[in-house]
Amino acid sequence: MEGMQNQPLRIVAVHDLSCFGRASLTVIMPILANLGIQVCPLPTAVFSTHTAIPGYQYHDLTPTLEGFIAHWQKINLSFEAIYSGYLGSIEQITIMQNLIKKFPVKYIVVDPVLGDDGKLYEAIEQKMIEGMRKLISSADIITPNITEAAFLLDEKYSAEISKDKISQWLTKLAAFGPKIVIITGHVVDKKTVYTYALEKETGKVFETTNTYIDQTFSGTGDIFTSIILGSLLKGKTLEDALALANLYLKEILKNTINHFGVNVDDLLIESGFPILTKFCK
Repeated sequence: MEGMQNQPLRIVAVHDLSCFGRASLTVIMPILANLGIQVCPLPTAVFSTHTAIPGYQYHDLTPTLEGFIAHWQKINLSFEAIYSGYLGSIEQITIMQNLIKKFPVKYIVVDPVLGDDGKLYEAIEQKMIEGMRKLISSADIITPNITEAAFLLDEKYSAEISKDKISQWLTKLAAFGPKIVIITGHVVDKKTVYTYALEKETGKVFETTNTYIDQTFSGTGDIFTSIILGSLLKGKTLEDALALANLYLKEILKNTINHFGVNVDDLLIESGFPILTKFCK
């Protein structure tokens, strides 16, 4: 269409919008913008705040999704990637599967938002686990945390899980279909947080570490997945993408704690933008 030529790299982000608190689309869009990528949001729900804040209000946007997708088709939009995050129902998983069929892309990324600390999130029903298993079979890249990996594999969650077990989980998750499997949030001795990645084509396993902080910062998973996707779209290797995500998170966590302390609801994501800009030069 006229006016749509020579556009930057463009992706669809299927995720919720938290009106307060740096999480989901409110971090995905600026992070990817700083990597030179335009995000077209497809909001699955609107939350008054991110869900770590008690009493949040919620509005389901399922009735709007198919109309948005149909309009994008009508105006001949195209995308380089589809990034799926929070999906609140089986119906939304079906809509996501249909979106994948309608828009051929280079990367399909699924962050299977199900739970943390061994439990499902409050808004996620048990039946979503089977639906998410089907969805990850269509993905090129998946980024579950330890809890989500356990649910997807019907394995018992344990805070004391070994690295050998996680290595087995990487292989089992790759058997669903993804080319890249990344498991985040493995805390060892309350000192270090590990991230593991398997690149199925080469068989390589990568490991990165960060200092453990005894505080939950909402949005770190969304930031991580956004940087991985953005880096790969810019032609970087998986190893480089993991290094950038780790460096960026380390920088903004340090700056946030230095500025506010640990008990805050927002991350200073802007403080790490120069890292992203430098990386993409």
